[in-house]
Amino acid sequence: MSGIEGNNQRGKGDDLKDGSEVKSASCIDATDTPRWNGVNCGAKTVAEITDKFSNMPYLFFVLLDTTIKGGDILRCRVWSVRPNDDANFMNILLAWTRDNDEKVARGEKSKTNLQLHPPRWEKAVDNITTNNMGNLRLPLVYHSEQLNIPGILVMETKMFNISVIKKGISERIER
Repeated sequence: MSGIEGNNQRGKGDDLKDGSEVKSASCIDATDTPRWNGVNCGAKTVAEITDKFSNMPYLFFVLLDTTIKGGDILRCRVWSVRPNDDANFMNILLAWTRDNDEKVARGEKSKTNLQLHPPRWEKAVDNITTNNMGNLRLPLVYHSEQLNIPGILVMETKMFNISVIKKGISERIER
């Protein structure tokens, strides 16, 4: 979809050969709110975040869910962020890091896993991801849905805009 070759690392190191990362989540039969885990890609300090994301061309977010909660029509969507160019996305990362630094300064345990909650079901139309550091409308690159044909799984592409990968910017959404 992105045209960027994978690196066959199976979860170790960069997901794509150019240094890009892919975060995925699924809401299929989920009882808990799905999360994109490790959005900070292991970086925990401002210096680590700045270094890690200044060298990352793209961060792709993939979500497999259903069109309605508890429904049976599958949907797949992909969003793309360019950390070097997306100040709104980087502000979320840096706010998380500063909050983390403050906790450590108070003698509390350091957090290691920045999570974003994907736009599933009721939030799907607006493409808004949530986090206690802030909400973002992510740039949608791809959207497909299962055709309602009994007994077979066929996905229909509803939207694919490859230019969003190179031009899309997230939007900060007030809570």
